[in-house]
Amino acid sequence: MKKYFGSLSNKLEDWHKGNQKSLKAFGVTPNQWAFLLLSLLQGSKDSFAADNQILVCPTPEIADDLYELFKGRLESHSVLSYPGLENSPYGGIVSSERNLMQRFRVLYQLTQEQASPNLILTTKEALLHKCPPATFFESGHLKIEISDVVSPEELAGKLFDLGYQSAPSVEEPGTFSHKGEIFDIFPTNSFPVRLHYFDDMIEAIFKIDPNSQKSLKNQTLESLVVAISPACLARSEYSTVLRNHIPKPGPSFKAKFENRKHIFELLSSRILFENYAAFAPLFFDRPATLCEYLDSNNTVLTFLEADSGSQNTIEYFEEIRAEHEENIESLDSESILPKPSFLYQLESGELYEKFKTLKLNHLEMTSQFDEGFDDRLVFNLENSKIYLNRSANPALKKAEYLKSLFEALKIEFKYDGQLVFSLSHENSRAEIEHLMELFEYPSSLKERTEFIRFPLSEGFYYPNEKTLVLTDSDLFSLKKKKTKTNFHQNVDLFAEQLATLKVGDFVVHNDFGIGEYLGLETMEVGGSSSDFLIIEYASNDKIYLPVYKMNLIQKHADSAASVKPDNLRTNKFKNLKDRAKDSVKKLAFDLLKLQAERESAQAFAFSPP
Repeated sequence: MKKYFGSLSNKLEDWHKGNQKSLKAFGVTPNQWAFLLLSLLQGSKDSFAADNQILVCPTPEIADDLYELFKGRLESHSVLSYPGLENSPYGGIVSSERNLMQRFRVLYQLTQEQASPNLILTTKEALLHKCPPATFFESGHLKIEISDVVSPEELAGKLFDLGYQSAPSVEEPGTFSHKGEIFDIFPTNSFPVRLHYFDDMIEAIFKIDPNSQKSLKNQTLESLVVAISPACLARSEYSTVLRNHIPKPGPSFKAKFENRKHIFELLSSRILFENYAAFAPLFFDRPATLCEYLDSNNTVLTFLEADSGSQNTIEYFEEIRAEHEENIESLDSESILPKPSFLYQLESGELYEKFKTLKLNHLEMTSQFDEGFDDRLVFNLENSKIYLNRSANPALKKAEYLKSLFEALKIEFKYDGQLVFSLSHENSRAEIEHLMELFEYPSSLKERTEFIRFPLSEGFYYPNEKTLVLTDSDLFSLKKKKTKTNFHQNVDLFAEQLATLKVGDFVVHNDFGIGEYLGLETMEVGGSSSDFLIIEYASNDKIYLPVYKMNLIQKHADSAASVKPDNLRTNKFKNLKDRAKDSVKKLAFDLLKLQAERESAQAFAFSPP
């Protein structure tokens, strides 16, 4: 795709090679930039394309969506997700251990030699959040090779020092399991593996299927590196630093005093406490940030929806500042977290000034980017629906509309220009190619047509290079009518659903599985009061579900039933759902195959009576 968007590529390359550090761009959405960036990076030898790309998204949801878009599609870069806390550490919500594990995984990878540049999806909150220094990961790993002589007991001790925990099976990163001559490890930095022992010598290393826990005999390894786990923060050298960062509360703050005492009692037994993920930066004298792991000479920071992202960050920091001050004054609060500057790099300017930074905003602009100022890049992307409506009447029936549209495109792009089809489904390509054959598209135009598997939310027309990008929905979803959905919540429905639940009943959550319903509680979040359902899972983990999201749960069993709650710290429920989905999909394909065989089978032709 390098032959497309050449003028844009040249503009970015000139900026990248120049002395100007910052470039502002307007008129492009995050989804559109992801599509453009994929085409700019793939197969390019430009210096811009050879750099690490850090996409700073305005929200965690956009970061997750773009990560899924790039993963498996971008071959030139390692695609990584770097999440932050995503919730205020002072608001009483337990910070995600999975997010902490993912941050550790990315930071460890950044300390290793890179075969290819990285593309990291993150948020500004995550970018400013403090993390362990690079030396923590550079010294905290264990290399294992075939023929190493190390007894299972000795290996278990080394893994324990790295923060790994013994478990019946290795379903979660940071665990190991020893059974006879088999030693399983799930490193935090890679896939699970199985070591086969002969006495005290490692005889073979195989990858493991995480779902079935079976060895993949055809996937052997000569060696592996086991990176450090967040659970190592329970070691005495780190808990000592934490103690220095959390001074003893005054005598009138009994709740804070008891909470601090409980935390260090657990740590003295090398047990991590609840919500330790929020305290992670406090275990280090000199924590770092993600930017300090990156070389400013070969890294580009791109801020998507830069203005709204900056506003979100300002509001977030103001929220946590106010919550911290409230916790300090409250005699009932158990929060012992110090001020936000211990957790975040609040002065962000000095973090970015060494990097090339591209700040994108989605604004409707009419001027060509070549007419802009030197520090501005203005896109002139026209919505594909608006462009197509000038060529064909959308009120026509589907067959007539497609006929009118493809004939118009054939004329418009007969001698120059490019057609790019960004498709979510491979079947769409066959249908489009059939239409091009049907309307006798010349071979010269077919050579200027490209098909890309990329679920772009909406297409666009790029007049600078006469390039039209179309999606499946631009062509095949015109007459699809959607039933209007009323999103206003029904208070009576909530009351009816709550009436069927009793404290102690078991419910099933769409994402987290079976938990015990503990009742309804009113909490103040962000300055307003809301009602939350409290659901308890294994290990006394709890989630607080807003009542307006009651559609995510349903009653599973009464309190008298013998039911074991799911564990939020494992993927068992997710794996169960995935297996169920695969089974349903397989059944659907089998039914379709059976129906196709029936329709294509030749039946016996009886003679007429």
